[in-house]
Amino acid sequence: MQPELKNLKIGIIGAGYAGASTAQAFLHAGFTNITVFEQARQTTEVGAGIGLRPSSMAAFKEWGILDAITKVSSPSP
Repeated sequence: MQPELKNLKIGIIGAGYAGASTAQAFLHAGFTNITVFEQARQTTEVGAGIGLRPSSMAAFKEWGILDAITKVSSPSP
């Protein structure tokens, strides 16, 4: 990675699955100056289901966070 990119300041708006995954992907790529902005004061269940595709699960495994995702999710038929 080019040195000027490694120190790039990255801001991600929203800490849901997409924002958290994006932050993790940047970390995995070697970026370190990442801030995730979220307006909610705490994480709570909202009553909506989110389907995760096999490619997402493969990325979570590669990033080393699959176990954490598996602990708070369940398979659907």
